[in-house]
Amino acid sequence: MLRNLTIDARLKAIAGLVVVVFGLFTTLLFIDSGEDREQLAALEGRYTMIDQVILPLVKVAKQVQLDVTQVQQFLSDVSATRGEDGLDDGFAEAEKHAAEFAKGIGELAGLAEKLGDAELIATVKEARAAFGPFHATGLAMAKAYVADGPKGGNALMPEFDERAEKMRGSLERIVSATEAAAAKVQTAVAEVIDAMNRRNAAERYASLVQFAVVLIFAAGLAWFMRRTITLPV
Repeated sequence: MLRNLTIDARLKAIAGLVVVVFGLFTTLLFIDSGEDREQLAALEGRYTMIDQVILPLVKVAKQVQLDVTQVQQFLSDVSATRGEDGLDDGFAEAEKHAAEFAKGIGELAGLAEKLGDAELIATVKEARAAFGPFHATGLAMAKAYVADGPKGGNALMPEFDERAEKMRGSLERIVSATEAAAAKVQTAVAEVIDAMNRRNAAERYASLVQFAVVLIFAAGLAWFMRRTITLPV
């Protein structure tokens, strides 16, 4: 059939075939680049989550845990010394750390919402609710020790110890939840990187295949032109 075509028509047919083949390769490359962009966007999103949420979350969780420990320590010191001999700064220091806790737990709540972790959100709410009774009981106990000595303070110590234990439990759950969230995001990052590495390996193999196809196509095209096109001498 091709032998019945003019040389011009044959050349046009060959040119059309070349355009189709290379258009196909270009389309495949475009699809591959689109999927690469999606994976890069996913990886960027994970790293943004780590930088803007996970790292601050872990840091603030440790800080609020320290603030609660300091509140308990300073109130216990006042109770032990009864604020005598100049050792009366415990109340002020405890209030300073209580204010820091309030600030930190608010930041934690916001970060937990950004993360969308229901367990962490609930645990932060639990810790925030537990701090009020813990703080109030500690203040009452310390003031009772200062005013009435062991007779007044000892009556409140069991309740304060119970509140403190509940508070510590809430904070430990917060720290555990933040560490679990960090591990989850890190795992997601590792999975995206692994997928990208596997995709890069597949793309390298596909490039070799495409190169081989181009060589075969070029060789076939040269053979075709020799067999079908004979220029007049």
